[in-house]
Amino acid sequence: SAVGSAIVLPTQCFHFTTDTDSTRLYTNPSSCCTADHSLAAGWYRFTGGDGTRLVTIPLTTTGRCGSSYPGWWNGTLPIMAGATTVENICFYTGDSCSNQFHQ
Repeated sequence: SAVGSAIVLPTQCFHFTTDTDSTRLYTNPSSCCTADHSLAAGWYRFTGGDGTRLVTIPLTTTGRCGSSYPGWWNGTLPIMAGATTVENICFYTGDSCSNQFHQ
């Protein structure tokens, strides 16, 4: 019988902050009341009411996802279990990707 290799998952798969806030969902047109700049540095996992995936399409308006300046993942998401990537999170503040942060 064949024995497969075990996948070693990175630490962020086990140590993260869970976000279940349904007002953060992409389809929410409200800009009230979250300010992402006040979030602590670290890993976040979206589950429950706010979906399970990051927004990966450029946002072109303020006041979405429960935030005045909504953000999106500006890069390629990993496709293999245990893989990581370094890309940018962009925030729309009036110009496309005018503010970027590496993650």
